[in-house]
Amino acid sequence: MVSALERYYTAIFQEGTTKVEKKMDISLVLTIIGALSFLIGIVFNVVPVAANQKIMGDLHEEAVKPAASLSTMTGAFAMAIGITALYCRNLPVAEASMLLTGLGFGYIILLVLTKARGFIDHLPMPAMIIFAVFIIVAFYAS
Repeated sequence: MVSALERYYTAIFQEGTTKVEKKMDISLVLTIIGALSFLIGIVFNVVPVAANQKIMGDLHEEAVKPAASLSTMTGAFAMAIGITALYCRNLPVAEASMLLTGLGFGYIILLVLTKARGFIDHLPMPAMIIFAVFIIVAFYAS
């Protein structure tokens, strides 16, 4: 008796290996983006004052708590993106590809608006590297 799982895998392999390979790439990329985003969010929530000091240097005493509050919200947003990516890593190829394209454009918009608004003189190098890697792998896998 042939199980449903065997029929499923037989159908996938009959369609060709490129679809299977593409799904693995998309799943892996969503896992990487999801896990790293979630970890970044945890850092911003567990040690927001230290994260701010590393990014912006010493702040005025009155600005420490409001900045920590904003970092906590930013961390929550990063965790939400991470959870979404992790939960969607098993989507069908077309839907997962659309999600990765949206994430790629979202990270581009984040970088462009952050720099264009001029609120900071320079973007922190670790953030630039992480977001650049996210953008490249998101568009490559989609």
